[in-house]
Amino acid sequence: MHTTIEQVVTSDEAARKTVTHARREAKAMVEKARQEAEAMVRAGHDRLTRIERTGIRPIVMEAEQRAAEKLARAERHIQQLQHAVAERTDRILANFMDLLLDGREESSGMTGRHSPRRS
Repeated sequence: MHTTIEQVVTSDEAARKTVTHARREAKAMVEKARQEAEAMVRAGHDRLTRIERTGIRPIVMEAEQRAAEKLARAERHIQQLQHAVAERTDRILANFMDLLLDGREESSGMTGRHSPRRS
């Protein structure tokens, strides 16, 4: 029984660390994508300012369109990252709960619903 408790505690600690790491990694990825998007917007604005000074309006319109497309791609990328983080977190928590439930069922002598009883 003591070993089962240690396994649960170890699994809990590992799951918490994995979730914390995944959250940190996702946050860093989202921040990087946001910074890249902001840099693209700034670069686009700088380019627009230079072009407007020269009076070449068709180029300005093209730059605006490219900047909008890049920003839209960056936003989609951020959403994909956030979705991936949410899925990973859900999966980690589900796996952790399965480990906890399997450990409880093994310690009480019951067989698991989701997996066969381990020997």
